Order: sequence, then structure tokens, then C-alpha cells
Amino acid sequence: MDKIEKSLTFEEKLKNRIRESIGELLSDEDLKKILERGVDEALFQRKQIPVNSWEEVKFSPSFVDKTVQELLGEKMKEVLTTYLKENTVKLDQAISDAVKIGIGNCLITSLNDRFRDLLITLPSAIRQQLEK
Repeated sequence: MDKIEKSLTFEEKLKNRIRESIGELLSDEDLKKILERGVDEALFQRKQIPVNSWEEVKFSPSFVDKTVQELLGEKMKEVLTTYLKENTVKLDQAISDAVKIGIGNCLITSLNDRFRDLLITLPSAIRQQLEK
């Protein structure tokens, strides 16, 4: 049986033509720069993640950050556990100093920060309720 060949669309023809002539369009040096930039972005660039509508942005860790964290995570836990076991006096002193400085102050500051965000949005929430 004869196979029916599907004719290519203009877009597919154009893509095929570009693929075939990419060597003529880009020099080896330009292609190398593009590839280096792509590898650099893939390995090291942190991606922006929008947090809210106020344009607050967080950054996700890069591939290298994640990989290092995975590879060194267990080793760092071992080193930290050993250090803490060997330096209990320093740790006890640091905890004692923190309590003297006032963990209560840290708690109050934290609560104030949480409520501040809510108080900032309160006027617009009231306005929205009144407009309904």
C-alpha cells in the first residue's frame, strides 16, 4: 500500500529550512556563546517566583545550589552533630545569653510584624466590604 504523506505547513517548512541552514546563519563562535549562556542559565540562574500581588518576589535555588545541598546535606548534618556534641558548653552559654537578651522581645517583635501586614490591608478590606 502506498503511504499518504502529509504536506507540511508553512511554519513546519520554515522550521526545517532554518534547521538545515543554521550553520550558515550562526558562526561557530556565536553558537558557542549561545550554548554557554544556556548552560550558565540552566546551572546557576535562580528563577523568580512571585509571592503576592505587591510584586514581592522570591528566588528559587539554582540547579547547582540544589545539587550542592543534596550532596553536602548529610555530611553537614554529621559535622554539625559532632560539633554540637563536642561544644556543649558553648551551646549552653549561647542559649543562656539568648534568654538573657530576651526571647520575649523576639516574640513580641515577630507578632508585631505579623499583625503589621494585616493592619496594612485592613483599610482596603473595610472599603471592599462597604462597597458591597
